[in-house]
Amino acid sequence: MPSMPMVGDELAGYRLQTVLGRGGMSEVSWNHNLRHPPIYSLAQSIGGKLDPATQAAGRVFCTINTGGVYQLVWTEDGGRLLATMSGGPHDSAWHWWQRMHHAIFMPGTPRMSM
Repeated sequence: MPSMPMVGDELAGYRLQTVLGRGGMSEVSWNHNLRHPPIYSLAQSIGGKLDPATQAAGRVFCTINTGGVYQLVWTEDGGRLLATMSGGPHDSAWHWWQRMHHAIFMPGTPRMSM
């Protein structure tokens, strides 16, 4: 089994400079309570029994490549959405993502008012 990429490793042409989560994990859950709790496993997210408002609505992975471009990949479990974002500067791109991923409405999921 391949090992998990760590800070400093190159992945798909990008050098990982930061990781979210604990124990070398490269991704973490997110919820509509504006939190990124590291306590929910990928298996729990896949199980579909987590409350998207307070526990986990999806997963997120981010890094900044050596050129300073912020790369972010996220999922939204309720609508089975996989999305990406690339941009910069980091603060502007992060704030865009913060607003955008909560504003996407997937049928059958609770609406988020921001």
